[in-house]
Amino acid sequence: MNSNRSADLAALILRLALGVLYLAHSLQKIFVFTLPGTAQFFVSLGLPGWLGYVTAFVELFGGIALLLGVQVRWVALVLLPFMLGAMSQHLHNGWGFASPHGGWEYPAFWAVTLAVQSLLGGGRAGAERCEGVACCGRLIRLRDRAGGLAVLAHPQGIKPTENLGILYPSTQRHAVPSLHLARQ
Repeated sequence: MNSNRSADLAALILRLALGVLYLAHSLQKIFVFTLPGTAQFFVSLGLPGWLGYVTAFVELFGGIALLLGVQVRWVALVLLPFMLGAMSQHLHNGWGFASPHGGWEYPAFWAVTLAVQSLLGGGRAGAERCEGVACCGRLIRLRDRAGGLAVLAHPQGIKPTENLGILYPSTQRHAVPSLHLARQ
C-alpha cells in the first residue's frame, strides 16, 4: 500500500471514529440527559443554558457530516472549540481520565484528533471527493476527481457490460468514459 493510500485510509478511519463518537455524545445529550438537563448542566458550570442546546446540535450535525464525509476539514474545525471548551471545564479535575469528574486528558485527545482530521481531510469515500452525482436508469454513480466511477447503488439487475476498470479511480485526469449497462 503506497503512502497516499495509507494516508487516505487513516483519514477515513479517523473520520468514521470521530463521527460515531460525536453522534453518540450528541444523542446522549438529547435522549439520556435531555436537552433541558444538558442546559441545566451547562448553567451549573457557569455557562449559559442555551449553549447546551447549541453544543448538542453542533455535535449531532458534526457527527453526521463526519460520517458522510461532508466538508470534513471545516466540520473538524467547527467542533474543535467545543472540545476545547469541554477540556477547559475539566482542567481543575486533573490530568487522568479516571480522575474524579473526569480529567482533561480525554477532551485534549479529542481536540488533537480534530486538529489532525482538519489537516488530513476526509480520506477515501468521503462526499467531498466527488464532483457530481448522476443517475442513469437505475444506477446511481459518483464521479470522483481522479476520473474514476464509484457505484453507490445498482438495484434490480443492472450489469456493467464493459469498461469495468472505470469503477476504480485512475491516476490520470480525464473525463469519465461512458458506462454501458445491460438490463436483465
